[in-house]
Amino acid sequence: KRWLAGEHIRENQYILPMTLPSGKRITLEIFSKSIEYNDRPAILVTVLDVTARFNAEAELKESEEKFHFIAEKSLIGIIFLQAGKVRYVNDHAASIYGYSTADMLGWNEQHLLMKIHPGDRPPTSAMFLDRLHTKDVQEAAFRIITREGRVKWIQATSGALAYRGENAILLVISDVTGAKESEAKLKESEEKYHQVFEESAAAIILLSMKGVLLDCNTAAEKMFGLGRTRIIGRSIRDFFPQVVIDTVPLASSLRNAAQIRVVEPSEFEFTNMQGSRIWVRAQAARIKYGNTNVIQFIINDITEKKHLERILEEENIKLKHLDNIRKNFIFTATHELKTPLVSLYGASEFLLEVLPPALDEKIKTMINIIHRGAERLKALVDNLLDVSRMDTGNFKLACQNIDLAEIIKQTLANLTYLVSTAGDEIVLHLEQPVIVHADKIRMEQVFTNLLSNAIKNTPKGGRIEICLVKNGDTAIFSIKDNGVGLNVEEMGELFKQFGKLERTDLNVAVNIQGSGLGLYISKNIVEMHGGSIWAESAGRNQGAVFHVTLPVGGVANLGAEGNP
Repeated sequence: KRWLAGEHIRENQYILPMTLPSGKRITLEIFSKSIEYNDRPAILVTVLDVTARFNAEAELKESEEKFHFIAEKSLIGIIFLQAGKVRYVNDHAASIYGYSTADMLGWNEQHLLMKIHPGDRPPTSAMFLDRLHTKDVQEAAFRIITREGRVKWIQATSGALAYRGENAILLVISDVTGAKESEAKLKESEEKYHQVFEESAAAIILLSMKGVLLDCNTAAEKMFGLGRTRIIGRSIRDFFPQVVIDTVPLASSLRNAAQIRVVEPSEFEFTNMQGSRIWVRAQAARIKYGNTNVIQFIINDITEKKHLERILEEENIKLKHLDNIRKNFIFTATHELKTPLVSLYGASEFLLEVLPPALDEKIKTMINIIHRGAERLKALVDNLLDVSRMDTGNFKLACQNIDLAEIIKQTLANLTYLVSTAGDEIVLHLEQPVIVHADKIRMEQVFTNLLSNAIKNTPKGGRIEICLVKNGDTAIFSIKDNGVGLNVEEMGELFKQFGKLERTDLNVAVNIQGSGLGLYISKNIVEMHGGSIWAESAGRNQGAVFHVTLPVGGVANLGAEGNP
């Protein structure tokens, strides 16, 4: 219309998509301009079918959009280099270097080179960057220094690729710092393992899951009596006879090690290749050896230990025999001593009672000496008999309901002479009645031992407090003195058989005579009644407190019923 109206038409270009009658869609490119044709004005129209080109351009655009979407969402770094400069970099690649994508766009190869760690730059970077320009796919692992100064390991792969229609270099990078650190730790661990493996005093062998020896250390060579080359590749059954494998948990160790990590150790004896009999303690465990699961056997030579155990067992048998002889001797000797002692004690007591007052004082003194000596010997013999019965399980209790307060008063009455001679002040705090089911005679024995012990260890004119209370189902007895006290070593010796305390550091006069059996017997009697006994002391010259607890009703161990 414009041309018909006489307007001069300059060259124009139009893109015209259209649909043919067949339904096919095509794209036309139309060029038009005014010309003179046969001396008359005319329009030259050129029509080109550019459908293929437009389709290719659309596909390229779509492909680039997909690439950018994938690249931006990718967990690997992607960089495109064209004409030696960075033309594209995704967020992940930029984050690996510590920069933004805007910072890195326009970088040249020299920028990338300078980011490589100086220690890796000469051997790795030059080779890698030189090969960026080849068509072959190249791979390299090296360290880089980030913007923040951190050192990272990256794995890089490069290859030639078209980018936006032009030749480019694709650089794909991954941060493998964690993997490299783990690899270094694993290498260090393996080196330490091999050092321990070789230097270990224990024999160490590595087996396949089928029981074939894969490796062994020097100690294993010595134990088996063969060199390493003659051990590796053989079955474990070549070294341990079938009878050993069947009679100890060795075979099950092989099976179980494949299922659980560590198997309980086993001990057995075998004969090595040199004919030596060896006792060993072996423990199996499943470990990683390279990339393979293997069974590690750590085998300790316990031949000497077994020898010592055998000697110790033989000595124990001998000691038990000697102990039985000792017990029988004590029991027999004390029984034999008791008869004449009873006669001597009774006779001296009778003489003291019937002799006339006018008798010569020297004679009275000698009879008193005899009587006191017989009294001490009788007490010792009685104690030895009690200990013998306790050792053989023949110590008996005859229990009944008794009032502990009355037992304590009776004990004090029996010790009137000892108390008056010592000149100590006795203070009583007795709750009454406190009824327990116990052996009256044996409880008198316990209180006599504890009270006489307090008197002996308290200087003349001291103070002794005796307390008895009932707390719920428990009777609590305590006896406190202000005497010489107990140090740490002495506390550890109390209540032991013949645990007599040898005190050489005392600067006060106390009676330290005794057999060392009283507290031991008292402890056994209290515990047979289901009670407890213990002592407390703040140290030398700080006094001591002995405590006894007994259940109110019932006993733990009566032994055989009857009179002791």
